[in-house]
Amino acid sequence: MTHLADLADDLAFVRKRVDRVNRSVFPSSILFLWAGIILAGSVLIDLAPTVGRAFWLVAGPLGGVVSAALGWRWSVALGVENMEVARKQALHWGGLLAALLVSQLLVMSGAMRGEEFGAQVLLIVSLSYFYAGIHMHKSLLWLSGIQAVAFLVAVLVPTLPGSITGVVMAAGFVWVGVVADRHIGHNSPPLLRR
Repeated sequence: MTHLADLADDLAFVRKRVDRVNRSVFPSSILFLWAGIILAGSVLIDLAPTVGRAFWLVAGPLGGVVSAALGWRWSVALGVENMEVARKQALHWGGLLAALLVSQLLVMSGAMRGEEFGAQVLLIVSLSYFYAGIHMHKSLLWLSGIQAVAFLVAVLVPTLPGSITGVVMAAGFVWVGVVADRHIGHNSPPLLRR
């Protein structure tokens, strides 16, 4: 009977590990990447709006590609190559990018001013992170909340420099990255462990 109890314990352990890996775990390096992009982009928008807009048009899509590469490398190092999860993540974040690029038409057509567009971006991104927090990893809900507050600040206090909310959001990304790293770090692949 002891043999069956040991086998049940072993299977429970394996099941717990598989469930943990099946949750969409991501490397904290993605969050640190976006903290840097957000910080640089928000400061540039305040100091040189034309350069800032150009920065976001390049850094947004490029950051998405780098994030995908980091996530794929992470999953391969974990030994998990789940194409279904990869497809869902690509659709989720690709949908966010598409929504942001298409919403640029509002500014280009004159239907919306650039300042209003910044607030709209925060709202769209906050909603996207909210859904990611529900379906991918609950720590992203914190980022959604921070972005929602940044949206409210941008709407209610439009004279406040965007770099202030950018610093707060970047700090939030770093904080969630550190918390996620602590939570996941001891199980991370040896190549990705600090």
